[in-house]
Amino acid sequence: MRILIVKLSAIGDVIQSLCVASALKRGIKDIEISWVVSEAAYPLLKDHPLIDHVFLLPRKRWGKMGANLFAWPKLIAEIGEFVSEIRQKEFDVVVDLQGLFKSGLVTFISKSKRKVGFPNTREFSYIFLNEKLPPYDIEKHAVLRYVKVASYLGGDISKIDFPLAISEHDRDYIDRLLKGCGDIIALNVGASWPNKKWTVEGFSELAKEIYKRWGLSPVITGGREDEEFANKVEERIKGAGTRVINLAAKTSLLELAALFERSKVVVTCDSGPMHLAVAAGTRVVALFGPTAPWRTGPFGDNHKIVRINIACSPCFKRRCDNPKCMKDILVNDVVSAIEEVLRDQKFDSITHILN
Repeated sequence: MRILIVKLSAIGDVIQSLCVASALKRGIKDIEISWVVSEAAYPLLKDHPLIDHVFLLPRKRWGKMGANLFAWPKLIAEIGEFVSEIRQKEFDVVVDLQGLFKSGLVTFISKSKRKVGFPNTREFSYIFLNEKLPPYDIEKHAVLRYVKVASYLGGDISKIDFPLAISEHDRDYIDRLLKGCGDIIALNVGASWPNKKWTVEGFSELAKEIYKRWGLSPVITGGREDEEFANKVEERIKGAGTRVINLAAKTSLLELAALFERSKVVVTCDSGPMHLAVAAGTRVVALFGPTAPWRTGPFGDNHKIVRINIACSPCFKRRCDNPKCMKDILVNDVVSAIEEVLRDQKFDSITHILN
């Protein structure tokens, strides 16, 4: 059976969708899985043992080429080559896990006889499907939605996991960066929306408490876009005489996963790295404000959510003039959540009974 999974982005969504590939490989003996993904999450899949072929859809680069008339001939040629490669595979089933118009188009061009997905997706993407599952409940966790797809196709959902292709090279790199620093707690300071972020003051005060209470080394993580924020956190921590390691913009995605593997706890806002930490098998303390943890929080019962109860949360807005839902999270509440996690470091396999 040749299956094509269409899940282009974002990083966290692609990580959570790995449970589909894992379940299908367990449940179907003779299966070949391909995946269409955009640039940001491509490194997670390109050498993944569960994925037999990865199609890169360079959405951002094509967008830039589309804005330049002189680049149109090359753009048209590249799109034509992309379409041709997908059609040559002759997939038995195409699964649209994204549920947007762009993923619907990819599903359509595949020419597969079975185009599977949900009917209540956005941007009318369901018009490209010919096999529709029952509508999903948006208030239930996204992973449960993906698992229903895997089960429908014959996957083995006796467990729900998100296997990562972390290499020994990734682990060795992190070992060199953390040489001599002992046990760590990772503080992931980034988030894709500005109002998902906690404060510089919050992270810096938390780092001091981590070092003072437990003698654990705080390690700051984040992407290139978080570097300025991370540097401000580092500056405040060092000013108080606390040891800190700032690795923002210094790791690839899989190197970051290797770092999370080594962490006692990962403290993070709602972000792709939050799901990366879960997939790496590390317990998470997640700070939530404008989004809903029951929809997109760290999957499983071993994690802790820190969230204040105010009427406007969750609002699902990308920007806010006064994001009280994040600014008003207290350091003491985060410390208490970490303390609960540290009491019991046992991380059991995640299983869920689907309704």
